[in-house]
Amino acid sequence: MIPYLRLLFGGLLLAVLAACAGIPSDRSGTAQDQKAAALAEIPPISAEQPFHRQGRFAVHAERMNDKPEAIQGGFSWYDNGDQLVLELRNPLGHVMAQLQVDERGAWLQEPRAGMRFGESADALAQEIFDQPIPVEGLRYWLRGAPSPQASDIGPDDQGRLEQARDQGWRITLNEYDAQGPKRLLLVFHQGGQRITVRIVIDADPQVQ
Repeated sequence: MIPYLRLLFGGLLLAVLAACAGIPSDRSGTAQDQKAAALAEIPPISAEQPFHRQGRFAVHAERMNDKPEAIQGGFSWYDNGDQLVLELRNPLGHVMAQLQVDERGAWLQEPRAGMRFGESADALAQEIFDQPIPVEGLRYWLRGAPSPQASDIGPDDQGRLEQARDQGWRITLNEYDAQGPKRLLLVFHQGGQRITVRIVIDADPQVQ
């Protein structure tokens, strides 16, 4: 994989690794907090009611004076509130990376690079990439929730999160089912860099 895209890809992987606490529900005070509080309620997750998604992703990156780069594949996501496991596969179905977070810390395993561990997702990101990487985003967005840092929050006609700016990303969520959005468009644009991430949920798997 091209070094820049590998860095981007790894950063996006770590961006899903929030601390394993549930999504905060107490947001009050500012206008953005009130908009978030007015959104449709997100069901809590637990060992009895875990959050499980699978689907496809595509990442497209452009930088000034560089050729565009892209990567795509499939994913499986499992979160029971105490443990988060994400597996990413290439279009042929081979595992590209597996991530896990629990109360002990965060693990990132890649076939070529082996296993890496950090006391937290933040610490792991800092160690691997030597730069801060937002670690909360997708754990909120996949469930149709804005993170506490979100702004420009916009609901759809049923009160569900449709658009927001969150940790430098412009997010658009639509085609909801009972668990959350089935299509996510994430765009990061700063200076001469533009990153577009598309996520499509394929199925609503039965969790054993």
